[in-house]
Order: sequence, then structure tokens, then C-alpha cells
Amino acid sequence: MTPPPEGPLGDPAELIRAVSAGSNDALGALYQRYSGKVFAIAYHIVGSRAEAEDILQDVFVGLPRLLRRYEDRGRFDSWLARVVSRTALMGLRRAKPTLSLPVADIAARTEPVLERLAVGEALAALPLLLRQVFLLHEVEGYDHDEIAEMLGIRVGTSYVRLHRAWHHLRRALRVE
Repeated sequence: MTPPPEGPLGDPAELIRAVSAGSNDALGALYQRYSGKVFAIAYHIVGSRAEAEDILQDVFVGLPRLLRRYEDRGRFDSWLARVVSRTALMGLRRAKPTLSLPVADIAARTEPVLERLAVGEALAALPLLLRQVFLLHEVEGYDHDEIAEMLGIRVGTSYVRLHRAWHHLRRALRVE
């Protein structure tokens, strides 16, 4: 996905101001630029394509209202990732569904088929808090500072959860 060109409807700061002022074109440009990232974060948290699409829609429908409280400190995409994470987590807390894990995304990197299934099952068995940090760090590539900001936890907590996730996975897969 190619980001929109810089300019009145390409510069994130300008887009944010325009959306706050009621511009649907600017909202569309933000959607074009960030929807893939929003969907990926939501999907890795909830594990369901349909739920991730609902979260994507909820985030962008509510974005004009949320941007009124946005303070231009740090990167916009980190702030948006935090909004997505909180939206997804609130939905999980309300619904408490059985999560299906995006096994294809993770397990496709290992061979043979039985190993892929074992990795998928081990990831699905991780407690939600550990799985979130694991997926955000190892799959999405966020660093611990960004994960801490997104999930509203301390940086040290992110490190501990990742370490525990790896410990659980090694034990589940009998890899020591």
C-alpha cells in the first residue's frame, strides 16, 4: 500500500487538523494510509478477521471525536495503535469470546505441517496478555516502548510478558 503523497491531504498533521475540522476527504486519506496497520493490530489481538474488520470500522468512525483529544506528542501512528489496542481489548473484555489465533500468519514460517500446527496450538494456548505482547513484538515488530504505550503497561512489564511467552512456547513445543 503506497502512502498518499505529502501535501494538504498527505501530511499526517494536516490530515489530523482537517479531520478535526470535519473533512471526510481527510478522514478517507487517513483511512487509506493507516487502515492496513489498524486491521493488522486488531487482528493480532482478537484473532478473528470479522472482529478485526469491526474494530477497524469502529476506530475510523470514532476517529473525528477521538482526534479532538489528540495531543501532538509523539508519533500519530503510535497513538493510533494505542487506540486500536484499547478498542480491541475493551471488546474482548465485554464479550470474553473464545479466541481463534491467526495461525496462518505465524505458523506459515515453520515447516513441516505438523510443526506449524504445534506452533499454532502453542500460541493459542498462551494467556491473552502474553500472546498480545508476543504478537505485537515478534510479528508486528513493535519495540517494548511502543507496546507499553499501546497497552498502557510499563516497559518492564512488556519485557517480562515477552519472556514468559517465549518460556511457555518453548515448554509447549518441548524446545529448551
